[in-house]
Amino acid sequence: MAAGRMRGRLGVSDFELRAVAEDAVRALFERVSLHERVAGGDAPDIRITLTDGQVLERRFDEPRGGLARPLSADEIAAKFRDCAGDILGEAAVTCLIAWIGGLAGIPDMADLLGDMVPAASGPGHRR
Repeated sequence: MAAGRMRGRLGVSDFELRAVAEDAVRALFERVSLHERVAGGDAPDIRITLTDGQVLERRFDEPRGGLARPLSADEIAAKFRDCAGDILGEAAVTCLIAWIGGLAGIPDMADLLGDMVPAASGPGHRR
């Protein structure tokens, strides 16, 4: 979380050793403590005590990306790009995002799914 606070976002790369080993992130991390929320409790999810003693608190009952606060299509694409980009490469990720975005326009998914099933030989195989 310290890495995310330093960068203004939190992505897959922020959990890599090189990211959490940065001096600025480590310095902030040393000043952060984590406490488990007690079931049914009303404690805030985040409590920040500033150097002047002021305390800032916020509770998150409905997490971003959940049913009550869904991500937009652009946010989902950005999250997919972040998670899959290093593995698949930028071109493949861009292609997949476009392909997935067009799924709603396919009238019969059976045709699409049928193309994904490998051909099998032998009696009794139905496609």
